[in-house]
Amino acid sequence: MYQVFATTDLMRLGYSDRDIRAAIGCCLERVARGRFAVTGTCANPRHVKIWAALADGDADELVRLGDKRDAIERVKVLIRARADRINRKTTKGPQATSDVFSHLSAALLWQLEVVQIEHSRVEVIRPNSSARFAQLIVRRRELGTVHVELLGGMMLTSKPRTLIDVARDYELEVSIPMLDDALRRQLVTKEELRTLLATCKEARNCHRVDAALALADARHESPGESIVAIRLHELGLDDIEPQFEIFDENGFFVARTDFIHRPSKTIIEFDGRAKYTLNGRDLRREFDRERERERRLRALGYHVIRVYWKDLWHRQAFVDIERLVRTRTPRQRTPRAAPPAR
Repeated sequence: MYQVFATTDLMRLGYSDRDIRAAIGCCLERVARGRFAVTGTCANPRHVKIWAALADGDADELVRLGDKRDAIERVKVLIRARADRINRKTTKGPQATSDVFSHLSAALLWQLEVVQIEHSRVEVIRPNSSARFAQLIVRRRELGTVHVELLGGMMLTSKPRTLIDVARDYELEVSIPMLDDALRRQLVTKEELRTLLATCKEARNCHRVDAALALADARHESPGESIVAIRLHELGLDDIEPQFEIFDENGFFVARTDFIHRPSKTIIEFDGRAKYTLNGRDLRREFDRERERERRLRALGYHVIRVYWKDLWHRQAFVDIERLVRTRTPRQRTPRAAPPAR
């Protein structure tokens, strides 16, 4: 949980407006109007009260990673700030407010797989209004009691409803990794999602939800593999199978591949690099094992293509794969017509 302060919180700790401005860039970062996240400890003794929770291990510091994860972390901070604001607005508990955290905000709260967030805004559902602000997206939707749950004092859409909303309002690159992860961890089933979808009163973009559910597959073992599957689907390669086991002519196990196109004997592997160093594995030894694995696959007539994270956002890489698959796929011979009887 990130440490987030409102201006009034800092003033209660004895800090003036001038003190707060001095702390910004030192151990504070302004994330929204009147909301500040703690970025770490510092050498200024006057700021001890700001980062005391960090030193005690009761909160996390906001760090900058320099990639797409920064937007995700910023939204987490804004969710915390929004929840604090909601709780301040009512003395009757969070049920008294109409705001329900939804979409990617609910996904983060449920710790579902969020690959990227193109905006740094909190998302909520209200029954009677919709609007967009600098740090907030409000959607007008009707939610039944089965669609809402209470988590840590915050009202948010249930896991199944969250998955449906993300599939309805976001592209496949966002919804499929999340669905695959939830299915793989057995948080939901496709049947449960389709049953809940039938109870939603929204008719908009139902075709997008259906497409996401059709493509989602628990056999995709990482967000990268999920996006590879999307790219292959976009090019019409729907006969490629995930997590396929290959054995040699003597029945000995050779490899389990990320994807295979059996007619063309083409293997597609997503190379996330991190797998080579998991659990303290020796990097050189893992590379040697991988080379030996590919040598055995080539000896069996397979062609191995490696896809890297940077390739996921370049269509040409997958166009090349599609062309290779078509080239290597044996053509079916059309039987000759029998000569006419004389």
